Amino acid sequence: MGELRDASAELDLALASALEDYVDAENLVTLKAEEVQEATALKMATIVACKAEKYDEYWNTWMDAIGDRESDLETIEDLLTDQVIPERGSAGARCEKALSNGTWRQARDDTTCNEGLCCGAAKIPMGNVMMTIETCQAEATVEVQWGPARGPMETTVPDTDPYPFTCIDGAQKLAAAASALAAAVYMLA
Repeated sequence: MGELRDASAELDLALASALEDYVDAENLVTLKAEEVQEATALKMATIVACKAEKYDEYWNTWMDAIGDRESDLETIEDLLTDQVIPERGSAGARCEKALSNGTWRQARDDTTCNEGLCCGAAKIPMGNVMMTIETCQAEATVEVQWGPARGPMETTVPDTDPYPFTCIDGAQKLAAAASALAAAVYMLA
């Protein structure tokens, strides 16, 4: 029986050692669980701080953009207030003929432009197309300044460029004279 008692004592020591290892492992699990909780709390605090910082950056950028927009709108309002729109018939006023009978716009005639002015056209290339601008100008005008419209929220008026200008009235008179000449030649033949 001595051998069984020795074997039992050895098993008791092994069991006690295993129980100590088990308790140490449980303590290690508890310790690691606390480390995980601390790391998780630190991570969440860092995320919240980062979000707060980024939100503050966003908010400051947003407020700066609103301030810039309000300043730009004031500048644009000043541009529009200072803009001079010529009265009908004066130099620089538009003089296109009516698009159709249903527009109720006056047809172009001798009274379209004031005395000493003629209704003329300038052809302006716009990409693959040609845009025609018709304005009242002095009869001796050969060039007219034109620039594109100010774009949305632009605070400056675009530069103008010179374009060739021709009085339409003169062209009509020339065409009438040419057709009269052609008629006279036809009659003589």
